[in-house]
Amino acid sequence: MLKNYLITAMFYLFIGFCNMYHFSKERWNELYNYNPAFKQCIQRIQKNIQRTYFFLKNKRVEPEEETWVCNCSILTTPSMDKPHLQYVENYVFTKECPNGHLHSLIRNSPEPLSESILPIIIFKNKSWDKMIRYIVRLDGNYAPVVYVKSNAKFFTIEYNHPSMNYAIELKLAYEWFMCGNELFSPTFILRMLEYQDEQFIFDEFYTVRIMDSNCEIFEITAKNYLVLTQNAYEIKPFHFFGNVEAETDSSESNEVLIESVVLDEEEDPDTHFVIEGDIDQTI
Repeated sequence: MLKNYLITAMFYLFIGFCNMYHFSKERWNELYNYNPAFKQCIQRIQKNIQRTYFFLKNKRVEPEEETWVCNCSILTTPSMDKPHLQYVENYVFTKECPNGHLHSLIRNSPEPLSESILPIIIFKNKSWDKMIRYIVRLDGNYAPVVYVKSNAKFFTIEYNHPSMNYAIELKLAYEWFMCGNELFSPTFILRMLEYQDEQFIFDEFYTVRIMDSNCEIFEITAKNYLVLTQNAYEIKPFHFFGNVEAETDSSESNEVLIESVVLDEEEDPDTHFVIEGDIDQTI
């Protein structure tokens, strides 16, 4: 008798809990979707919690603004035994979405490129259909920006270092796959490491193993970087402690076909120094 009573009571408690949960969820969704002040308050709380988490983890986070230019570089400072490398990034915010030269957006940058080592420029904006796009250029390459999607795909991106007994899996969202983007230079690799959670060691001896959509595995080191084309990518030489070569030696250049399908040409385009993470942030 008592057993049946307990089973019945537990059943009604479960039903009551489900009804209360369903009612609370409906009320919450109603407030969130139809009360702008409540929605804004919740979003602000979420962002503050996220920023607190990133601060405690000493992890970098991109600004909330939709359009900006970021100057990223590696700076050296003297020390007792060897120079200390420091990752530096400076953001310039703008409402412009030009198809012209990147130099028109970064000329007022607070950190002159001439004082940096291995600088890169990252430009973020939104297209007319609200698609986020990132443009990445090495220092000195201020060619006009053409927003054409690249069909290149990478299944895995894995950072390795001989002084680390584990690999770090790096993520590169599809918004970065734009034709002409110059990816995986030393500064770009260091930026990717700064924006993830794992501890790392960074110097000229790192290797990045990448698997493309043909399941071909290749390595990027401090001596080369990658340029995206519409259906492929090119690997070009790079000097870690010097200026980027303006021209690619054809004997050292390698182009790999990623997709066998070529887009219609008339198609719309929108279709030994060591750093031990983490490093102080400068914005």
